[in-house]
Amino acid sequence: MAVSLFQINSDPNILPNVTLLMRWNDTRGETVEATRAMIDMICDGVVAFFGPEGSCYVEAIVAQSRNIPMISYASALIGQF
Repeated sequence: MAVSLFQINSDPNILPNVTLLMRWNDTRGETVEATRAMIDMICDGVVAFFGPEGSCYVEAIVAQSRNIPMISYASALIGQF
């Protein structure tokens, strides 16, 4: 993902006047830690979430409650939240 962000940020034609940043947290697969990390990032103004893996029911509800898109690369759940 870091390489992709570098390529996007380096090309002024893709997202002019925008710099994408990646922020990550090791939540050890724990729902409470993931929720806490998400709330901290929401307070910091993130605009999207990538992850978590596994079950992400609670995290999906948190993201939805703030109308922030969340893309999970290995979710155990399928559906619209």
